[in-house]
Amino acid sequence: MTGEWIRFGLTALCVLAGCFALLTAMVGLFRFDFTLNRLHAASIADTLGLSLLVLAVMLALAVGYLLFVSLSPFPADVDAANLASGVENAWKLLGATVGMLVGWWLDVRFIHFDTRAVWYVQLIKLVGGLALLLGIRAALKAPLAAALGAGAGGAVRYGVMVLFAAAVWPMVFAPLCHALEKRVY
Repeated sequence: MTGEWIRFGLTALCVLAGCFALLTAMVGLFRFDFTLNRLHAASIADTLGLSLLVLAVMLALAVGYLLFVSLSPFPADVDAANLASGVENAWKLLGATVGMLVGWWLDVRFIHFDTRAVWYVQLIKLVGGLALLLGIRAALKAPLAAALGAGAGGAVRYGVMVLFAAAVWPMVFAPLCHALEKRVY
């Protein structure tokens, strides 16, 4: 019961913050005189508001799904392997959602990753990031499953993967990106 109230509180907080950002965008559209100021107010606040609303829905669904598959009394004829897979996937979804929330907060607050780059640098970012993510996924599976179990271990593993993709890789790649672009003259 307490978990449902925590989920409801976090979801409500994200929804209210998202609605406030959208309301701010609407006020900015009508209060500013210059067209570019209006467009800037609308674009920044709309992005923030919709991001918060999407994160609220993701958080509510992840925790709700985890609570459903963990606490619901399923009939005896339910396939045990299928139910165990559902519980494991619920933990992974929750870990990825929390990793995305933390990564988004870090990017907004500290990182400010610039996504503009020439095509070959974009390709290096894509291939390098995917290779590192697959390496992290494979390297963390056995130790975390042994230490925390399949459910919580999967949550931590997917949370670390998403956090790496959202925060660590952009911080590592920014100096490399600048070095690669300076060499091409």
